[in-house]
Formats: sequence, structure tokens, C-alpha cells
Amino acid sequence: MNRTERLLVKSEIAERVLDYWNEVDTNWGAKAPGYFTEGGIFASHTSDMRLEGRDEIEAFYAWRVGRGARTVRHIIDNLAVEPVSETAARVRYVMTIWGRDGEGVLPVNGPNAISQVEEEHELHGGRWLIRSRWVRGLFKGDAPTTIMPAAELDRARAARPDGAAT
Repeated sequence: MNRTERLLVKSEIAERVLDYWNEVDTNWGAKAPGYFTEGGIFASHTSDMRLEGRDEIEAFYAWRVGRGARTVRHIIDNLAVEPVSETAARVRYVMTIWGRDGEGVLPVNGPNAISQVEEEHELHGGRWLIRSRWVRGLFKGDAPTTIMPAAELDRARAARPDGAAT
């Protein structure tokens, strides 16, 4: 991969990362599953939440919408993209979450969480998709983040059309 190709890959993936979190913040994550590979993993070491596949990621965002109004912003800093081949890349960044249930303007004392995020991306059909995302908490604020309870995830898995739990 030459320098120009490497810069293009880094730019495309950085744009996808920022687009994803903008989608989550401004459109309730309705299109979020499409940013992942079919079997993509979205996991948090801090909360033990592990979503596998687009169906579970979609179920999480549907559950999140069902909770009611929430004002949130995911701030991405220190974004580093490392292409490892023509079709794979590693991504690292720091994510700061500011969010509360309800509609803004809301009181704030500090961020809900500051986390280290590590992702693996793959090129599929000309688009970079997330194969895995691991969120590791570094700092935790007073206001909770939105984590799908295990019982809700189990219900979503049981309701899958193929009946398969991943």
C-alpha cells in the first residue's frame, strides 16, 4: 500500500467512525447495525454487555429508543487508524460520553464516562465495516450510560426469526 492509499484508508475509516457516533447521537442509531459486518461484535469490558451480529445491535438501539427521550453526545478524540492490509485496519480512540435521560437543556456535572475504544475494521464491497468494537472504561461519572440489561438482550435473542442465540 503506497502513501496515498494508506492516507485514503485512514481518512475513510476516520470518517466512518465519526459518522457512526453522529448517527447514534442524532438518529437514535437507526442505521448503526449497517456499520458492522454481519457477525460484528460490539462489546464493553466495563459493563459486560456483548452484542453479536447486526440483529443484536439493532435490538439494542430499538431498546434504547423504547426507553424514551435521551440527550447524548459521544465525543471522539485521539483517533488513530492503522491499516494492517488492503482490507483490514485497527482503530483506537478515546470516547467521552455526555448524556442524560430527557430532552435538553439538561444539567451536567461531568461526563458519564471516558473510555478507550479499540476496533477492527474490514473492507466489504467497497465499504469499511466494523468487525469488532471493544469499549474499556477509564473513568466513570455520576450519570449512568445506557447499557441493555442482560434479561432484555436474552429476550431479543429469543425473538430472533431463526431462533438462534449467538
